[in-house]
Amino acid sequence: MKKLAILIGFVLIVAGLWLSWTKSQQFGLPLTPKGESSVWDIQAKVVLDTWEEKRINMSLAMPESSDNYLIKRETFESRHYGAAMIESGKKGTIVDNRRLEWSGLTLAEPHSVVFKITVAESPVSPSSLSSTDKFLTVKLRDEQIAEIGRWRKGISREDPLNDILCRVKGSDVFFGKNAKLSDIRDTFRYLGFPARSIKGLPLVENSRDLAMESRVQVFVKDHWVLAPQECGKSVDPHFFIWTHKKAPVFTISRPNDGMVQYSAVKITPISFEGTYFPEIEAKGLALVRYLWVLPVETQALFRIILVFPLGALIVAVIRNLIGIRTYGTFMPVLIALSFRETKLLWGVALFSVVILFGLVARVVLEKLRLLIIPRLAATLTIVVGILITFTAVGVSYDIPSLPSAALFPLIIMTMTIERMSITAEESGIFKALFRAVTSIASAVLVYLVAVNYYSEYLFFTFPELLLCVLGVSILLGKYTGYRLNELYRFKNID
Repeated sequence: MKKLAILIGFVLIVAGLWLSWTKSQQFGLPLTPKGESSVWDIQAKVVLDTWEEKRINMSLAMPESSDNYLIKRETFESRHYGAAMIESGKKGTIVDNRRLEWSGLTLAEPHSVVFKITVAESPVSPSSLSSTDKFLTVKLRDEQIAEIGRWRKGISREDPLNDILCRVKGSDVFFGKNAKLSDIRDTFRYLGFPARSIKGLPLVENSRDLAMESRVQVFVKDHWVLAPQECGKSVDPHFFIWTHKKAPVFTISRPNDGMVQYSAVKITPISFEGTYFPEIEAKGLALVRYLWVLPVETQALFRIILVFPLGALIVAVIRNLIGIRTYGTFMPVLIALSFRETKLLWGVALFSVVILFGLVARVVLEKLRLLIIPRLAATLTIVVGILITFTAVGVSYDIPSLPSAALFPLIIMTMTIERMSITAEESGIFKALFRAVTSIASAVLVYLVAVNYYSEYLFFTFPELLLCVLGVSILLGKYTGYRLNELYRFKNID
């Protein structure tokens, strides 16, 4: 059986490499991403919560290419609804306003319709002001105009937008940090900067829950730029402008029956004679592109799922070849995946602090001599309380990394605390802490090797590589020789 297992392992490895190489050569897929991707799939998913058939009308504003993003592709799924693109304000070849409208009878069950676009970042190009942008109204109160008059001559010429924002948000007349967006916009207008309110999405990689935000856009020199949101902070470079129209982005005839969920994922543009990867269905390559046409939130999920086996294999190598023990096989992998959101240094620090507080609470619970299941439930409750405390402190003191501690896997952390406590009782506190350090170090290694842009690209573009992971796992499972730490432990034995 050992020879058969070894044969199967090598066959799987060769098959995975051969399929990936053939796919790369035949369809022109690069084995490594060509630099950092600047192409995004953005999705607006209209979720309808209906339990009976009734007529409904929905309308979604269509985004246009802006100074920094070009729309490469638009698709929409209408299911059984009638769909139409409504254009208005057309001047020659330029359409001022487009809306996608759905209408029809709803299903007697929750369902959804989807609109998706592919956009690419582009260098900022010069633009011009329209006639409506040149003559914009200003609606400021008299005391606000007087306040502006007191400091307008001292506005910085090097960074006037940030200086104006700081002065507005530092003034009680404008309600300080709670200044209205319309007042900020009108202040720019009053000072001679054409400004307008816009709605858009802050693009966050692999985000499945984006919120439409309102911002201010100012015309400076020969193009529109985003005004900063907070005093002294830089502008978000990945903000996609959806519309600058006053009309709502989404309307529905029955407001209680539906809502829009926005999501975005960064993709790798792969050239097929000048086309983007999601557009190759016309070339009959459906099997090549099956992952790329999934809904955006599903793509983001699969980018995580596909690297999970690689992370588990790394932990198996650490335990079976090197001989370093960790708290569980999947604990380092799950913690490494959490580091995607918390970032590495903050993630390690937060995880260590949560475990430390959890251990202190576990010692207290031990004095009560509880049964194991109620004790685990109590430990889990304490861990949740610690995470809530971190979140509250982070929000109160504007520390954005603290709330991300809530992304740690609760059950894994609870079991880690329980196992550390048991190890400390049986083998001593030093051994328990040493195993905790090796577990965190394993999580860091998994994060650096598996949870990164290149690994996610490889396994998402070439999922056939999972055969290689499976083959190596089988070979590793048949290894019964010495581990590296055993060679060191027994080196003095004759």
